[in-house]
Amino acid sequence: MARFKKIYTKKVLLGLDFLHRRGIVHTDLQPVNILFSTAEVDRYDELLNPPVLIPVKWLEGVMQDDSAPEYLVTPQRHQARLDNIETSEILVKIGDLGGALRSDQFDQKPVTPVALRAPELIDMKPCDEKIDVWTLGCLIFELATHQLLFEAMPFFCAKEKTDEVYRDEIEHVLGSDFIKHLRDRLPPDFGYENVQSLASFLLLMLQWDPQKRLSITKLLRHFLLTGGESS
Repeated sequence: MARFKKIYTKKVLLGLDFLHRRGIVHTDLQPVNILFSTAEVDRYDELLNPPVLIPVKWLEGVMQDDSAPEYLVTPQRHQARLDNIETSEILVKIGDLGGALRSDQFDQKPVTPVALRAPELIDMKPCDEKIDVWTLGCLIFELATHQLLFEAMPFFCAKEKTDEVYRDEIEHVLGSDFIKHLRDRLPPDFGYENVQSLASFLLLMLQWDPQKRLSITKLLRHFLLTGGESS
């Protein structure tokens, strides 16, 4: 990965390790909840594009009221502007702990987005902090490729249908040639050895069986983050 992305990844892992060591499971680890800042950016408003407003449309047969906004606004993405900034200046934080659960609170339903759910959430099985490890794998894939690992699930479908589509997609992506799937979505100059390293790192998180997913503490010792990446 680019130097910034590698440091970014490690800092996110350190934050998540901090939470897990204190018995807190984030449950909603996704790009919009990763915050970063740098002293080298004086005016953040100069980095922003004009907002893109998307009118909210009501489904046929749904009674309209004032519960929804008139427009939705697409998120801003300016990660590339930070690629050349000294990494020691970048402060990374994990935000939005509104859906976080203590390890003894899993009688409550996690707020994990549909397309980032760990398999045990689909199957309604007991879960723990390993659901964060799964979503972390999805997050790092998107960070490296700028694409979703699993396509967004269709809205307003029956839960059974959504779950069926999601299971099929997980099996298709992870059950086929994952290295090729990853390589096809990375820059041509990424390097085959680096693709292999990144794929092995991601697959330590993207295990169907949560007991086979590495803890955050062990992931921090992976050679990809400790200097084993090829140049």
